[in-house]
Amino acid sequence: MSSNGITPVQAKMLAILADGQFHRREELYTCLSDDLGPITNINAHVSQIRKRLRLYGEDIACERLGGQISYRHVRLRGPARQSS
Repeated sequence: MSSNGITPVQAKMLAILADGQFHRREELYTCLSDDLGPITNINAHVSQIRKRLRLYGEDIACERLGGQISYRHVRLRGPARQSS
């Protein structure tokens, strides 16, 4: 894990999400180093990314678009939360 708490896999996911557009779960799955694992492994990575981003007033939005789960990097309204 890097000094900011983001793993290399999560950094790849953030790079894909950086454009602010929705990206299908299958697209993020390509970032996983073990393509034999279940696609639900993405959930754990997205959860960890969300914890880090929320400290900076950002998040990962999740929507079902056309029957597919998709994710998007977003900025939250209001002030960023301060860590304790």
